[in-house]
Amino acid sequence: PEHGPVGVDGVTYDQQLCWDLFNNTIEAAGILGVDADFSDMLKAKRDRLLGPQIGRWGQLQEWMEDIDDPKDDHRHINHMIGVYPGRRIHPATTPELAEAAKVGLIARRDHGQGHPGWSRVWKACIFARLLDGDVAYEQLVETIATHVHGNLWAVHPPFQIDANFGYAAGVNEMLVQSHLGTIDLLPALPAAWPEGEATGLRIRGGYALDLAWKDGKLTCATLHGLSNQGQPVSVRYGDATIPITLAPGKSHTLVPVDFRKG
Repeated sequence: PEHGPVGVDGVTYDQQLCWDLFNNTIEAAGILGVDADFSDMLKAKRDRLLGPQIGRWGQLQEWMEDIDDPKDDHRHINHMIGVYPGRRIHPATTPELAEAAKVGLIARRDHGQGHPGWSRVWKACIFARLLDGDVAYEQLVETIATHVHGNLWAVHPPFQIDANFGYAAGVNEMLVQSHLGTIDLLPALPAAWPEGEATGLRIRGGYALDLAWKDGKLTCATLHGLSNQGQPVSVRYGDATIPITLAPGKSHTLVPVDFRKG
């Protein structure tokens, strides 16, 4: 991190980067059926990592020691990398850590300095992963209001593409998430978007998605198989999950009644 104590070990940022690197490599080796011994070594290393810690005021700790200041105003939120773009922390899998991440993120948002565009859109992505679409939306609105030039380039200053890419990523995360292996439809839809549609959203596993909603509820979703080689996938909407198998070049449309049957 760009702030705080210098030369300390075990910061959350480092630990979570290593966790994702090890975990992604282990999963890739399993899918490809290669490097079993190397994968076993990484599993042992991953399991010895210091896991995310919850501090004295309910926050996700940024440091190994519980020294976080609830009035810290730094724009960087490196300790949130396990929420986004990582997948170590999520309300569905680690609810206590997800709540701690939200506590820490709200504190940094409320006291934050400057808030360059890239920082705001990263917060939007994180709030979306924490399933809080309304706060994610607030971050996107503030980005457009204060951190975008007339030509839509993001202000750093003078310009940094991170916020442009991050803005699009934040919108996608509010509409669909797939990082946990399940395609989750409208997981963080804000009240400000009661009606809408999106097409061509790319999803992990080799899929594209078109979806539409009205009155804040899904009306239809069409999944297109691209390069998934016919692998089964689970699709979730609300509390219901249904499995589908979709060959490349084929499409499958889902409507709300399908999830009630599921």
